[in-house]
Amino acid sequence: MTTIEYKKIVSNTIANINFPLMVGVIVAHCLIYNSGNIIMDNIAKMVMILVVSIIPIFFSISGYLLFIKTDYNFKEILAKRIKTLLIPYLIANIFMILCYAAMHYFTPHLINPDNFNVLKFSFKDFLSAFWSIDGFPICYPLWYIRDLFCFIVCSPLLQMFLKLPKLLKWSILLIIGFIYHYYSISFCMGLFYFYLGALLSQKDIENKIIEIIDSKRILISTCIVSALLMFVAIYFNYTDVNVSLWKPIQRFSGFIFTLFTFILFSKKYGQIGGKIFHSSFFIYLYHAFLVFVLRELLIMVINPTSTIMWIITYILLVLTTIFILVLAFIILNKYLPSFTAIITGGRSNKK
Repeated sequence: MTTIEYKKIVSNTIANINFPLMVGVIVAHCLIYNSGNIIMDNIAKMVMILVVSIIPIFFSISGYLLFIKTDYNFKEILAKRIKTLLIPYLIANIFMILCYAAMHYFTPHLINPDNFNVLKFSFKDFLSAFWSIDGFPICYPLWYIRDLFCFIVCSPLLQMFLKLPKLLKWSILLIIGFIYHYYSISFCMGLFYFYLGALLSQKDIENKIIEIIDSKRILISTCIVSALLMFVAIYFNYTDVNVSLWKPIQRFSGFIFTLFTFILFSKKYGQIGGKIFHSSFFIYLYHAFLVFVLRELLIMVINPTSTIMWIITYILLVLTTIFILVLAFIILNKYLPSFTAIITGGRSNKK
């Protein structure tokens, strides 16, 4: 396998993996908690266990793409990421603030008066809404962009680490992982996988990665081993047996299994396109408030009392959320392409 073929497979894998993983994010955020139905509550618990590898994959892809170019230029990188990450982040949070304001003002009977009542926010509260309210920005899924942008700002330091001898730069990864596991600092989880992606982008291990990807036997064997380890970890996580140990094991094994599965798929089928796949970032930015409203409406309309009705309500919530957001993206991109490009960081311009 040539370097060009390898980079094509990596590019196709990244293109193919974004939308399915974003569906996984929606599946997790649509969960119905405290339903009073034991099976529905167990489904919610299992789904939260199953999706723990999604965000690490996004972090690693971001780290890989940031450092894959040999001509690292921090000013150019920062300017580009302000456009593609920071501006969409700010707009999405402003949108969330406006949505809460509208609901508290026009339909106060449909929302808890203490649920992000932005009409009573102080200036400090508004600032916190863009950074952290109980650990999350007001548009809570965007904690990922917040942390990612912090990693990008610190990328000159990571670039220095990448120039160290192989043993030292990989040791730094282990130190980050130890700090995360021992002190439970969530920020370090993202940093671990972001830095891992950066390491995988380096020339000194590219040939080894090419050898792995070039061998169907190694790919399949790795998928099988990582899948077995992942399922064992899922079992122990679900039964609450030493979760602190098994959760990172499941996260990493699921990370390997998912990536290698998509690599196998991309090797065989190449890149699968379509407007739906281009909507991933838009869905990520704007699903939170929609999920909140639809969940309340569906529960109110369906009034589920049995297990099957709770499951149907949950499935409808997932499908309706995805359908509305994909449709909104397609319409906006068709009639307001410049506006859509701004709110999605230029991603709507993909053909």
